[in-house]
Amino acid sequence: MIYQIIPRKDYSFQAEKMQNFLKSLSAPTGKRKGFFKRLLEDYPYTFVIDCNHKGILSLYLKCDSDENNSQSFLSAIETLLGGEASALPIYANFPVYARTSTLYLPYSSNINEKKSEQQLTLFFNESIFMTIIQTLSADTRIWLDFKVKRGSKPNKKQSFMRQGSDVELEYILKVQGKTKFHNTKIRDISAKIASLTAFEKQYYIDYKDSYRESVSSGLEVMNILQIPTLKGKSTEELKRIYHLYQGQVTLDIDEFDQGFYVGKLCHPVQDNRAVYLDETTARKHVFIGGTTGSGKTSVFEEVARGILLRKLKGEKNVPGFTLFDPKEGAVLGVIDILLKYQSDGYDITSVLDKVRVVDFSCKDYVFPISLLNSHSEPSMILDFFKSLYGDMKTPQVDRTMGDAMQALMMDPKEEHTIGDLAKVFDSSNDTYRIDLANRLKKDMYAQDIVKFLKNTKMSNDKVDPVLNRISMFNNTEQKKLMFGLTSKYDSIKDIRKWMDAGYIILFNLAGMSKFEINVICGYLSLQYYLTCLKRPSMALLHLLFVDEAHDVQLPIFHKIGAKGREQGLAIVPMTQFVEQFDNDYRKDLFGNINTFISLRHTPEAANNLVKMIPGGKVTPNDMEILKDRIGYLTAEDHGKIKTVLIEASAPYRYTDGILVNYKDPPAMEKNKEKNRAFARELMARDCLSKEEAEKIVFKNYFAKKEKDEYEKELLSEGDSMLSVEEGDKIIWED
Repeated sequence: MIYQIIPRKDYSFQAEKMQNFLKSLSAPTGKRKGFFKRLLEDYPYTFVIDCNHKGILSLYLKCDSDENNSQSFLSAIETLLGGEASALPIYANFPVYARTSTLYLPYSSNINEKKSEQQLTLFFNESIFMTIIQTLSADTRIWLDFKVKRGSKPNKKQSFMRQGSDVELEYILKVQGKTKFHNTKIRDISAKIASLTAFEKQYYIDYKDSYRESVSSGLEVMNILQIPTLKGKSTEELKRIYHLYQGQVTLDIDEFDQGFYVGKLCHPVQDNRAVYLDETTARKHVFIGGTTGSGKTSVFEEVARGILLRKLKGEKNVPGFTLFDPKEGAVLGVIDILLKYQSDGYDITSVLDKVRVVDFSCKDYVFPISLLNSHSEPSMILDFFKSLYGDMKTPQVDRTMGDAMQALMMDPKEEHTIGDLAKVFDSSNDTYRIDLANRLKKDMYAQDIVKFLKNTKMSNDKVDPVLNRISMFNNTEQKKLMFGLTSKYDSIKDIRKWMDAGYIILFNLAGMSKFEINVICGYLSLQYYLTCLKRPSMALLHLLFVDEAHDVQLPIFHKIGAKGREQGLAIVPMTQFVEQFDNDYRKDLFGNINTFISLRHTPEAANNLVKMIPGGKVTPNDMEILKDRIGYLTAEDHGKIKTVLIEASAPYRYTDGILVNYKDPPAMEKNKEKNRAFARELMARDCLSKEEAEKIVFKNYFAKKEKDEYEKELLSEGDSMLSVEEGDKIIWED
């Protein structure tokens, strides 16, 4: 088995650990065999310092043994590295190089030779090793085959070591070049090694690939067998050696290998390794955070792209998601992804059947929202309305408005809209209140409400604050239509289907005020929550993405965080302003979130988020200096919380299947219009037209208008004075 050793940026080599590593590999000590007997033996271990075609150095440790010994070898490597470097399994063999020189020490057959005799320079610090690796150039490498025997030499001169004895290595040392044109270079490298390691004796050089065994102590060989110290090294020195930054880890085959695709591993070697977030882990909620331009939308689009592709390939039981997007870009991104898949040859028809788009900036179509849905839990609706007004200290207004809303929601005869509240608080006419009270008087649970309707004096000081709040729901044409339709027309009844069948729901909130976004996002999230409570345990997962989450700090998200996971509703807040969360709100929200995707952050936000990353290895500064679209994924995998550095693809856009140049504003605008047009086609398919909504909301107006026009028509024909039979009379309903 071959392992690539990738040290961290702050790695420091420790000779004592290397000595213990070599001891763990040692074979039983016995009588030294003759040269020809040793020739027939294999060298079970190999250390390679390889300089690739780019001039970047990699280090490898190789074990030629059975599976049990390979596992012991890996354990020994992990102990050597101590978490300060990674061991990446390599499943390919080293390429054969055309040119080789062999360095060796002359073999002595004198069995009385003093084993304490020093042959080469003992390791003292990293200077010899660092000088040697600086001589390596593209497509050259140092190759060391070795085996270890314990207890060879007591090292009286190694006072800086805790151990009192060293190990003995039998080894073959070679310098190799890829082609015949590397002859001169490998000669130079060989000469440099011989010169730098010489003391009482010096390596001989055979300028061909030959079997020339040497025997040395561990401390002598350690000037070559070493992992480079990177701590304190310059940027130029670091560029020459594959290394890991904080948060970068090497993944095994079965780590982060299934679920939602979130990007590629940001790694010097495993750069094409896909990273997935397990769906069971995602049930415990996900946070995506980063400053403007850091890549939040890119991460979201990676997840969306992966979900869509799985659905297009016919995979069953693929989770769906809902997106609340205050800026439009992510919604249009999902549309663009779908259309790109279509241009790539996929049939998107079946997936489109389960895509819903609601663009609140589109005035031609209406998405009805019945805020007083009689099928909802009244107390939850009342709590939601209270949360809309934040910390306003208005208990009397809250109570008065709450009683009126409850009265309307309990009406056994008809459903009401938020606009009907104004009728309850009409101080000039109490007929509406009395009629409503009479309809409720037979309900034993509504007696307090009946007293409120009959006994409350609607004075200006009581009515005006309520009417001011109500006006927020009907001060535009769009709101009058959107909030003026009862639950007969709204889509709340479809939420269960959306969740169970893996629908994709896209809400474009661009251009709406913060209050309007809170109303729509908060109310619909409440309905998702109430629906999920009715689902069975471990139902199909549905992700609820809330962009600009710092602007929507509503208690409903705490409820989803606490109870949504079991029934398959996962909240995914996205924000660039973690510091704008109220402290208590943030603690309650993050307390129920198990997965964090943290991109570049401001110092204040970074200080808050690093506390969510276990192990204390990632500092606020590490998070502050991240490049675009690179972030730390902290999630549970195989029962352990792990942190890996991931990179999301750029949010590319395509028109007619061709990549759009993001530096070309007209081309980008054309792409947006293409996506908007397609989104509105979907909205037209599923939503009421403005004309249809007007006829429902303003039915009395249209009825009166029709009556007036009919009477006018009769008058114009001169028939208004003709008598008619009783059965021919037209009865108009107001």
